[in-house]
Amino acid sequence: MTPIMLAAMKNYYDILEMLLHAGFPTPAPDDYKWTTDISESIAWLDAYRAVCSPSYILLTSPDPFRTAFRTAKALRDVLWKREQYRPELEQLADQCETFACELLDEARSTKEAGTILEHLCSPEDSPYRKSVSTIQLAVDLQLKQVATHPFCFEYVNQRKFQEFADFHQAFQGWENASSVYPIVLSVTVGLAYPLLCLAHLLAPQSKIGKFSSLSVVREMYWTVSWIVLLILLLVDSQSYRLGPSEIDSILQGTPALSKPVSIASILIMMWIIDIAWKELQDVRREGLMDHFKQPWNFLDFVMVAVFLAQFALRLVAIQLDIYRSEQNTVADEWTHKANETSFQPVAVADVLFSIFTIVVFVRAMSMFIYNRFLGMLLISIGRMAVDIIKFVVLDGLILFAFALGLNQLYWFYGTMHQYLCSNYSQSNLQALSCSKSQGFDTIFSALQSLFWAGFGVVDLSTLELKPGTSPVNVFQIQEWPVITETAGKLVFGLYEVIGVLVLINLLIAIMSDSFTRTEEVKRIDWGFVVMKDVLRYLKVDVSLPPPFGLMMSVRNAVVRPVLALCG
Repeated sequence: MTPIMLAAMKNYYDILEMLLHAGFPTPAPDDYKWTTDISESIAWLDAYRAVCSPSYILLTSPDPFRTAFRTAKALRDVLWKREQYRPELEQLADQCETFACELLDEARSTKEAGTILEHLCSPEDSPYRKSVSTIQLAVDLQLKQVATHPFCFEYVNQRKFQEFADFHQAFQGWENASSVYPIVLSVTVGLAYPLLCLAHLLAPQSKIGKFSSLSVVREMYWTVSWIVLLILLLVDSQSYRLGPSEIDSILQGTPALSKPVSIASILIMMWIIDIAWKELQDVRREGLMDHFKQPWNFLDFVMVAVFLAQFALRLVAIQLDIYRSEQNTVADEWTHKANETSFQPVAVADVLFSIFTIVVFVRAMSMFIYNRFLGMLLISIGRMAVDIIKFVVLDGLILFAFALGLNQLYWFYGTMHQYLCSNYSQSNLQALSCSKSQGFDTIFSALQSLFWAGFGVVDLSTLELKPGTSPVNVFQIQEWPVITETAGKLVFGLYEVIGVLVLINLLIAIMSDSFTRTEEVKRIDWGFVVMKDVLRYLKVDVSLPPPFGLMMSVRNAVVRPVLALCG
């Protein structure tokens, strides 16, 4: 350990300044490698303890914000390799962020804060390898303390209000206006949303086109776009139902009429194609791994994938001509739909479309992220969802273990029960009628039985093996298999204790702990999400919401080559 490293770790500014002027060597963490050698590892850690010192950063860096950002990012990037030192490394990274926030606190005017936050950083600092402002770099590097600093919010709000003021003098002093004005503006933009988007497409330099380019207006566009998609889904899902007239057609053998494609279905397809195109552009710009770090992006991917899958299945159904021929009647269609053994791409497509509808409504919850209460609640739910997924992995392993054990005990009796009921309509088990399955004859049925047992849906008769009268003498159970039945009941009871009593209470404890931990940081997490979205809308190259974003891409693809040739 060098004198400078020791002084830096103690944060002695005067001593550090003296040592640096004297020419003592400065610490460089990159000179050390984390190896199995303890001395090398300690030297690496000491070097980072030194370079994270606020005094050291101030004395050695021409851009303290850039240095603090890079150091914090470097420390968080190696957390997964240094699990045993995770608390200290996180503390050092937080120390760098805290220093950047304290340095930003020294700004004494809007101009000073704006100069700091608008300062362009080197492209090598950005994960996307492009020159960005200090505030955008903080967001890109996931530095939540800096990104949610009050001055950062003041800065972006000032930019938004300045946009309004520059657009028209009627918006002067908008930040001090009554809350009625934003509500009126939101309703007006929502009603005129299609016309404003078309104006932006056809005449971007016009007065209406420039109004459509304002960041606040673009935020409203996306909210309205999701609302319209939800309405379209609601209309499409309720547009075709089996009513009395359709039932009469089945009974009368009426020829089947081709079902027209609804306008709502066409519009939904346009929306999804636009979202898919936007996802591809985001993946190309951000990278696959960074893109899917956001849960909303993952939901977008699932939404697009499920919709395209169900659409492909409907095309397969049309190609195979399963449901449609000139001689088909409504009754024939009903027979196809009710026949479980036939290949039914439309039935599978209906299942996928129902999943798609659920995912869209879940994805639409992102509209509430700007609300302080609902936004923080979504943050808490997201944090708990991660812990629930971890719990499900453990619970799934235990569930599979017990299902395998019970299947090993009951597979023979379950198979005989199924065979006799299928062929002779009578079981050789006294406690089970043919209207019930044994419950543990296959691994899949055992998994189902144990899963629903966790919710109290338990039928203990499936565990009983008391012999009944068999329709076939060779399958007559001569003696009551007491050992198998007793072992099965003990295993099932043990699962109820472990899988239901212990694990469910463990899940409650995990969720409670997760919610408590989230309460401490949810304001910062919520502020970071809001800041990230606001900065995205402040970019001038942000596309329009569906379905106008795809139109905008087509327009650009056509217009730019023409302008290049003419220019």
